[in-house]
Amino acid sequence: MGLTVVLSLLGLFSRSLLDDRQKYQQFAAICIAAIVCWTIVILLG
Repeated sequence: MGLTVVLSLLGLFSRSLLDDRQKYQQFAAICIAAIVCWTIVILLG
């Protein structure tokens, strides 16, 4: 569920952020961190 939301947000914002590579990379890093957190929560939960 969380993974789907993160990927959807990434798809929505990727077009507008492609012009600014640094912001795009920061957003991608946040998405990856969120995916890792969700994975840990699901595995431990």
